Amino acid sequence: ICNRPLPNNCGHFCLLLCHPGPCPSCPKSVKARCFCGSVEDFRRCGFKNFSCNKLCKKRLDCNKHNCSEICHPGTCPPCRARETYHCRCGKKEEEKDCCDRDYRCENECKKLLNCGKHVCERGCHGGDCGKCPLQGNRTCPCGKRIYEGMPCDGVAPVCGATCNKLLNCGFHRCPERCHKGPCVETCRTMVKKACRCGGLKKEVPCYQDLSCERKCLRMRDCGRHACKRRCCDGDCPPCSEVCDKRLRCKNHKCPAPCHRGACAPCPIMVTISCACGETHFEVPCGTEMDHKPPKCRKLCKITPLCRHASTSKPHRCHYGACPPCRAPCEEEYPCGHKCNLRCHGPRPPPNPEFTLKPKKKKSNHQTECTPGTPCPPCPELVWRPCVGEHFGAERMVRMPKCSHPCPLPCHPGECPPCKVLMKRSCHCGAMVHAFECIHYNNLSEKDQVAARSCGGPCHRKLPNCKHLCPEICHVDKCPAPDKCSKKVTVRCKCQTLKKEWICQDVQAAYRDTGNDPKDIPKNQFGLGLLPCNSDCKRKVQEVESALQLRKPKVLEKKEPENEKHGPKRRKRRDRIQEGKQVSRFQEFVATMKRLLLFIIIVAAVIAVTYYSYKGLLQLSDWMNEVELQRAKRRRSRF
Repeated sequence: ICNRPLPNNCGHFCLLLCHPGPCPSCPKSVKARCFCGSVEDFRRCGFKNFSCNKLCKKRLDCNKHNCSEICHPGTCPPCRARETYHCRCGKKEEEKDCCDRDYRCENECKKLLNCGKHVCERGCHGGDCGKCPLQGNRTCPCGKRIYEGMPCDGVAPVCGATCNKLLNCGFHRCPERCHKGPCVETCRTMVKKACRCGGLKKEVPCYQDLSCERKCLRMRDCGRHACKRRCCDGDCPPCSEVCDKRLRCKNHKCPAPCHRGACAPCPIMVTISCACGETHFEVPCGTEMDHKPPKCRKLCKITPLCRHASTSKPHRCHYGACPPCRAPCEEEYPCGHKCNLRCHGPRPPPNPEFTLKPKKKKSNHQTECTPGTPCPPCPELVWRPCVGEHFGAERMVRMPKCSHPCPLPCHPGECPPCKVLMKRSCHCGAMVHAFECIHYNNLSEKDQVAARSCGGPCHRKLPNCKHLCPEICHVDKCPAPDKCSKKVTVRCKCQTLKKEWICQDVQAAYRDTGNDPKDIPKNQFGLGLLPCNSDCKRKVQEVESALQLRKPKVLEKKEPENEKHGPKRRKRRDRIQEGKQVSRFQEFVATMKRLLLFIIIVAAVIAVTYYSYKGLLQLSDWMNEVELQRAKRRRSRF
C-alpha cells in the first residue's frame, strides 16, 4: 500500500497500491462546516471546503458592521460602509469607507508648542505635540562644545574644530571643520582595493567598489549552465534558469529552478468529468489516458427537435450526438396517408466528443442543428386517370407529325412544335446542314432540295474521266457526263508528239478504238491516241545507238570491281556454314567475359564491405576516446 499522507494535511493516508505521481484527494467522508460556519454536512475529506451560498454575516474588524458577501473562504474583505469621519488632527472632515476611517490629511499640524515661539512642524497627528526640540542644553553641530542656558530661538554657533564624525563608510572620519547639516556622503580617501575575484588590485576612492570585467566560467549547481557573472568571488549563486524539461506525464514542463538529476513527478491533478460536469474525479496528470469518463446518472439536458419530443424516452448524460429517434415518422401527406419510415426530423446540435488534451487549433464543434430530410413521396399505389382519361399506363392519344416523340408527359391540347435538330448532308456530300424538325418538315420537296444544296461546285468525279463535275451542287447523277469540256494533253506511244484535245473528243476516240474510257488508268489517259511519224523513228534510232556505245564501257568498269570483291560473292551455303562456326566461338568468348565480369564485381563488393566495416570500428574507437577526454576536462574544471 502507498500509505503516504494525503494532500492538504488532513491526517489520512493513501490506501491505494504503490503508484507514481501525487496521491489523489482524500475519499473519506467527514463532518464539515461551510466557510461561514452556518451549515454542517457530510462531505468527502478532499472536498470538505464548501460554500452554503448564503450571506456570511461574520463580524468585521470594525466591530460595527457584518460581512455582506456570499459564504466565502478566507478572511472577510474590509468593511466598505460609507460614513463621515474626521482626520487625526481634526481639521478636515471627509466621507470614507469604514475600513479607511483612521486617516491623515495633507496639512501640517502648526499648533503652537509649549515654548510659545515655535509651531509643530509634524504632519497631521493625534495627541499632544510634545516639547520644543530646541529647549535645554545645546551643542555646536559637531557636538564638541556645549552651550548652556541658550534660548530656543537662538542659533548655536560652530566651534571651528574639525568635525571628525564617522562617515558612512565606517572607516574614515569627516575632515571638514564643524559645520551645519549632514557630512559628505562619499568618502574620497584613496584606498587600495582588490576586486571580488582577486584578479585586479587598484587604488580607488573609498566610496567606489572595484570590479573587473572577467566572466566566471564555473558550472553552477545544476551542472548545465555556466555562472557567467562578472568578477565572481567563487561563491556562484544558484542557477536562476527554469528547468523546463518535459515531465514524465508528457503534458507539462518542470517549473522548478534548474537542478540536477530527475525532475519531480507532475504535481497537477487532472479532472475527468462527464458531459454535464456533475460527475467527476481527479487523477494524477499522465494517467488520464488509462481512464474513461465516469458514468453519470443524470438525464441528458438536450431537448429533441423532432415531433416526438413529448413522447420520446429520456436517456442519460453522454458525450457526442444523442441517439436517433426510433419512432415512426407518421407525418401526414397532403393525400391523407402517413409516412411509415423511421423518424427523420431535425436533430439538435451534439455534445462535443470526449477528449483529454485541449486542441491548439480552433475546434470545429458543431453548434447548429442538423436539419431533417423531407418525407419522400407517398409510396401508396392508387389508380389515377391521366389528362387523356387513361387508367393505368400512359399511351399516346395522337400520332405526331414527325418521328420524334413529344418531350412532355400526357397533356391536353396540341403538342409543342418539334425543335429537334436534324442533320442532312448536301447533294454533293461536301458539307452537313442542321435544320429544326418543324422548319424542315414544313417545306415542300422542291424547297427541301434547294435548302440542302450547298451552293458550290458539285465536287463529284465524272464517271468516264478524271475531271470533277462543273455544275452547282445538284440532286441525282451528274448531267451529261460524256460532254466534259476540260482540255486533255494527248501523246503518241513514244511520247514524242503531244496535242491538247477536249475531254469529250478523247472519250470518243477511245470508244472508236473499242476501249471504255472508264478502264483507262489516270496516268495513261490520252496516251497513244496520236500516230508516230518519221521524227519519232529517227529519235528512237538515236537513243538505241547511244545505248550500244555505253554498254562496253559499263562492262569494263564492273570487271575490276568483281575481282576486288570476289570473296563476298561466294555461295550462300558456304557463307552460312562459316557464320555458324564463327558464332559458336563468339558465344564461348562472350560467356567467359560475363563470368570474369561477375567474379570481379563480387570481389569488389566483398572488399568494399570489409573495409567499410573496419573503418566504422576505427571511427567508433576514436569517438569513444574523444568522449573520455571531454569527461576528464569537465572533472578537472570542477
